[in-house]
Amino acid sequence: MRQCDNGHFYDESRFDSCPYCQEGAGVGKTVAAGTVGKTVAAVPGGAAPEDLLPLTASGLTEACAARFTRLAKQIVLERCTVELALDEGTLMGGGRTLPFAEMEVELKSGEEAAATAFAEALAQEFNLTPEPKSKAQRAMALLH
Repeated sequence: MRQCDNGHFYDESRFDSCPYCQEGAGVGKTVAAGTVGKTVAAVPGGAAPEDLLPLTASGLTEACAARFTRLAKQIVLERCTVELALDEGTLMGGGRTLPFAEMEVELKSGEEAAATAFAEALAQEFNLTPEPKSKAQRAMALLH
């Protein structure tokens, strides 16, 4: 793991430079179970409780996962700034897979009502259906 000048952590074996700092684009990625201990230990400012490190010492078993590609663009609107992300990939759990494609609008600054109105306009324009469950919740549901 490498930390860029802006404090983001990224896998230097997969990226030449920080994918979070690249203007308008990012790539969603999964972290291999074997790297979680290093990632937990590398959290800036000691934010990760030391109690977590022993939990990763003997290794982790992947129960479910989300593997996807993300295209993202920061958009400055009149009363807010949002990140518009397009994710496409697969959720996995319990030996089952579920392909997905989704659009996310994340408020970065400004008025929440303006970001919500933007998301609702996109949903209406492109006939999108809101998904209240996170990728992790949907992947964990595949276990049952």
